Amino acid sequence: MTLMMGAVAYDPKVVTIWGGFRSWLTEHDFDFDFVLYSNYERQVEDLIEGHIGAAWNSPLAWIRAHRLATSQGRRLTPLVMRDTDQDLTSVIVVRDGSPFKAVADLKGETIAVGAVDSPQATLIPCSLLRAKGLRPGEEVTIRRFDVGVGLHGDTSVANGTPHAPL
Repeated sequence: MTLMMGAVAYDPKVVTIWGGFRSWLTEHDFDFDFVLYSNYERQVEDLIEGHIGAAWNSPLAWIRAHRLATSQGRRLTPLVMRDTDQDLTSVIVVRDGSPFKAVADLKGETIAVGAVDSPQATLIPCSLLRAKGLRPGEEVTIRRFDVGVGLHGDTSVANGTPHAPL
């Protein structure tokens, strides 16, 4: 039986990466193939519906998959995680010499963030603001740069230019 893995094609290199995995696993007598998705939402749905046996999810997609499975009385088991997703952190950056010394000082200001579904560029910084008592969209204006929506922050940047989803 073939293990069918779902992966989001956030960059052309994804084809090369998963093609390499397929070749290596096949050479070692493990029947493996993959399906590429344009976004994590569809991949999660297909995982929950049983169309694929495993999914290489973003941290946000894992949470969504876990919640969907639980709501249907199903159980998912995480197996591995990329080292780049462990201990994910974000920072809020201000210019040198600015008057902002604490998060509370940002009240009434505008903060730029990334795509609406990017943990590192939007969700974590907005969560930090809320934890420090500032309501994004109310006490702090949020200016989003929605590049690669649906990729959960898995955008690839070459020469400073973000790639559009495949």
